[in-house]
Amino acid sequence: MTSVFKTVSKWLEVPHPILSCELRQVLESLLEVVNSILRLEEIENEKALREIVSKLPQVSCTYTNDDAGIVKVTFLSLEFPSLDTNRFVYELFDRFVLSKSRCFELESKAYTFEFKAKDMPRLYVADYLIHLSEKQSYERFKEKVMILKEQLRLALLNKNFSFRLALSHHVRLDRKITAIHSQVLRYIEEKGEEFDTQFLLDVDRWLMVFSQDFLEKRSPLLLAKALFNLISIRRELEWKETIDSSKRHIQLSFFPSSLSFTFGTKPVLGCTIGVGLNPSCERFVEKHLSSALEAVIPSANLSISPEVHLEKSNIQMMYVEFEKEDGMRFTDEEIDKLKFQLPIEIEARVQRFVPELFMVRNEEEIMKNILTLTKEIRSAEDFPQVTVRYEQHDEETLVFCVILVRILKEGQDSVTEAFSKVNHSLTLIPERTQIVSYLGGKDPVEANVFRVQLSDVNPFTRRNFSFNFFEARHHVIEVIEAAVGEIRDYNGGMILKQSENLVRFKQAFSEVDSENPEFLEKFFYSLNPIEIQATIETESLKLFFETFSSLLEAEEEGFFSYRFHRKGSQLFLFTRCNDHHFRTAFEEELEKQDLKHKLMISSSLLHHGFRYEGVIFDNHEEIELQLEGILKTYLKHQIKPKVLNLNLETKIFLDPRIGGDHQSSMINKMLFEGLMRLDEQGTPQLAIAEKVEVSDDQTRYLFTLRESYWSNGMKVLAEDFEYAWKKILSPGFNTRFAYLFYPIKNARLAKEGQCSVDEVKVKALDDTHLEIHLETPTPYFLESTTLGLYSPVNSYIDRIHPNWAQERGDRFICNGPFRLRENRSFYAFELVKNHRFWNQDSIKLDHILLSRVNSRKATELFCTKKLDWLGPPLGYGRSNFSQLGEKIHYLPTTKSLWYLFNNQIFPFTNHKIRQAFCLAVNRCEIIGTNRDCMLPAYSHLPLNHTELFRGHEGMEENSERAEQLFKEGLDELGITKREFPQVTVIHYNSEASNRTSHLLKKQWREILGISCRIEPYEFADLFERLGRGEFQVGCFCWISWINDPIYTLNIYRNRDEKLNVFFWEDREYQTLLDLADHELDLDKRLEYLHEAAKIFSNQHLILPIYYEYERYLKSENLQVPIINNLGFVNYAYSRFK
Repeated sequence: MTSVFKTVSKWLEVPHPILSCELRQVLESLLEVVNSILRLEEIENEKALREIVSKLPQVSCTYTNDDAGIVKVTFLSLEFPSLDTNRFVYELFDRFVLSKSRCFELESKAYTFEFKAKDMPRLYVADYLIHLSEKQSYERFKEKVMILKEQLRLALLNKNFSFRLALSHHVRLDRKITAIHSQVLRYIEEKGEEFDTQFLLDVDRWLMVFSQDFLEKRSPLLLAKALFNLISIRRELEWKETIDSSKRHIQLSFFPSSLSFTFGTKPVLGCTIGVGLNPSCERFVEKHLSSALEAVIPSANLSISPEVHLEKSNIQMMYVEFEKEDGMRFTDEEIDKLKFQLPIEIEARVQRFVPELFMVRNEEEIMKNILTLTKEIRSAEDFPQVTVRYEQHDEETLVFCVILVRILKEGQDSVTEAFSKVNHSLTLIPERTQIVSYLGGKDPVEANVFRVQLSDVNPFTRRNFSFNFFEARHHVIEVIEAAVGEIRDYNGGMILKQSENLVRFKQAFSEVDSENPEFLEKFFYSLNPIEIQATIETESLKLFFETFSSLLEAEEEGFFSYRFHRKGSQLFLFTRCNDHHFRTAFEEELEKQDLKHKLMISSSLLHHGFRYEGVIFDNHEEIELQLEGILKTYLKHQIKPKVLNLNLETKIFLDPRIGGDHQSSMINKMLFEGLMRLDEQGTPQLAIAEKVEVSDDQTRYLFTLRESYWSNGMKVLAEDFEYAWKKILSPGFNTRFAYLFYPIKNARLAKEGQCSVDEVKVKALDDTHLEIHLETPTPYFLESTTLGLYSPVNSYIDRIHPNWAQERGDRFICNGPFRLRENRSFYAFELVKNHRFWNQDSIKLDHILLSRVNSRKATELFCTKKLDWLGPPLGYGRSNFSQLGEKIHYLPTTKSLWYLFNNQIFPFTNHKIRQAFCLAVNRCEIIGTNRDCMLPAYSHLPLNHTELFRGHEGMEENSERAEQLFKEGLDELGITKREFPQVTVIHYNSEASNRTSHLLKKQWREILGISCRIEPYEFADLFERLGRGEFQVGCFCWISWINDPIYTLNIYRNRDEKLNVFFWEDREYQTLLDLADHELDLDKRLEYLHEAAKIFSNQHLILPIYYEYERYLKSENLQVPIINNLGFVNYAYSRFK
């Protein structure tokens, strides 16, 4: 040998039994590799070194099968240059693995060693002994270790990456993040330049800016390219800013890409944008970019909202993706056009802004202008005299104040009437009309003061989103001339009084002023008429504000409320309302009842989403009664929006082809309508189908569709059903629910790739007729079509925009009772009534708001009447329901709790062992005090299908028989009870399943004398593990969606069924189900199903524990009429009493 370790013999004598074994194995394998490489004399040491380096780092992670829960982790690596390798590796292991897991370190040892040969690198080995808590998943722990291994590999390739690892403490690590890092390093290498550690830290900063949802939908390659360009462009622009800060620097980078979705891909054009801005007075946001893009390519849109980050160097960076309306790729010519023109359009749309000008109207100036204009009228033939003055603006409106003085001729229309006869887009807001003098003692001179509001400011908006004042004013003049004829466009002591009053007002409420001075100013300047701000008595102002405050602090959350207050000679009234039309309606009623001229002061404010209207009258009892009557009449005729508030506690999939789980299906039934739907008794009724014809042999169904529409106005076609169903049956689409379509002829063959999807016997004969052929008579087929999975999707939209299900608002296309609205903060989803729904008259709700908060917050919301339903099916049942003092309701379901035994894994390969576990239970102890909502289950079939069994079919509890069978099973396996392995039970992380699993653990220990380990998982993780067969004993909650026992029995018909986690099948079992499929005599069919159920039950693959009636709480006045005996709740048809 040309090379040996200096101290190998010393290390091989490490005394710790576990560590020495693992370390010996690592070192001996390393020696074997080195010796095998260096045994040949012609191989140079340098070449051997490259071979060794290419295999490092290596990590071993081993879980011991004893009760202690010990994991051994061993790292073997090269030393990291310029770093304390032992400290570096240990801190990373502690930060990314230990601190993220419920575990603690028992012991660790680390060594460095080197070869005698010249230029051979130093190697590093570390051995850790870790104790995992009972609830910790070893697989997740191992996954973190393997991700760390990949990060260490990247650190060996790039020393700056190792420095970045040492400095970065907040970035999350998973396989995708690691893949992004790896690709970024490749780009750096391809660039041929040395990028410092800060570049890699900037990558981490952007990864924290990107949302998890954004990262999940994009490939590591696309994300790495975007990140590399974002950081490179920023550095380039910083350099340009340093050279010449007088110019606006803009730089873009384009790269065509595509996004992958479940049912297709969507071409997009990724774009990184860097813009130099002065953040104190400039901004560039999504609407500016959208406008710039539209100017270059009108058919292009933003596919996503930009991911934005404003650097301290005044460089705003953003990443965005463009898409075309027709769903096609951008051509090379279009990309070249964007490269040339988009920077020009972006520069033109950078918006400059200045601090808002706070200015109140000077009434003295108004009067002065009126007098000045009055003097200009010298004869009855003179034109009306007008001044138009800028008043205020926001991003959507522009307001001018107009003073118009004219000779009032007999029979002449008022200014308001004149404006109403002209076609214009202005909003006229009259303020006063009065006679100011008489010309020659006989012709009255009328002065009009009013405001005009331009609500459509687009014609006057420049590209940088500033307003062109002169054009807007000119438009106002044109409208005035069209209304009153030819005009002459004419073109301070009250302020002091206003200021003095404001000071006294603030002094009276100094505590409020210290906390929020602008709030008092907002109230003060809301007083109308304007001159009253200078003349109102401080005491009256205080009382007016106190009336407002009493309403502001009121606890009730009603959409309309009001407060009266009387003091001396004055009557104060304030109202709160979320109806922006209230003010107009209120003023009209004051006019009708001859109260408007008696109005002394008014106020109007918008605060926290509510509009507050205040008035002051002379204190007369008659006036108060009139006002009370006006308010009560308004309240009587107002219809409060009917809003149902629900809470979600699971992940929801809004594409009906994907949302096969119970919760997603219920949400999808609010958004989509299928051929049939269930009525209140759970019976299928016609929905989109107007008529259905069934052949005599019950294998052909012809559905005639009624006229109905998608939310975007397109007609719902028969093709939309065919398209959606065949997408689910495509061999490449991974779903566990395809079996629901197997009654359709050739559906199974198509899913298994044995025939084309086109051969599936679902055919749109024309726009309104859908023909379906079944393999055999299927009594429950019509009921199947009520499921969310049988919903249609808009085939046209799905082809060009396959990501429609991730959209919100109008871009989410549905055909159900409700449509999806753009999300607001706090709400997971907001649904609004779909006015294109064919049966909208049956829908009594206006909105359904779905929050996603934890159990504690959900309970709090329900108790404060901000949530209308607490518990299943969208949430979880809780044992503390009885403590809330509310009436508990029970939801009939087909839900049953099973424990599954993996017959593919030792020791449950033995039938007697499985049978012993099934008998060694005490269901009464498990059910405990929950007898009001649980019944013991002795069959794996739902409760309403257990009439198939005459007795418990071998599932009865029998501890003595269990012990005997367990002993016989051990003998057959050739092991003793002491050698029987610890059993891991995985279950869904909920209160009920956690309690049940621990009770089973206790019972099996007492009866069988075995040890169990309990591991909780989130539902999605549990479902995946069961599907992959990665379990010994697994807890599973089964719900039958079809009121027919064959729905449950079909799961185990074939070993390759997605839900057949046992990979079990039986020829006799299959024959009985085949006979049942073809049998038209229902009694005979039931006998076949009975025999099949017994065959499966006798395998003891499933231990049924209990049937559950789910408990929930609901608002007292909420009625949910459609609740069938399968536990499906159709919230769309809910109503409030």
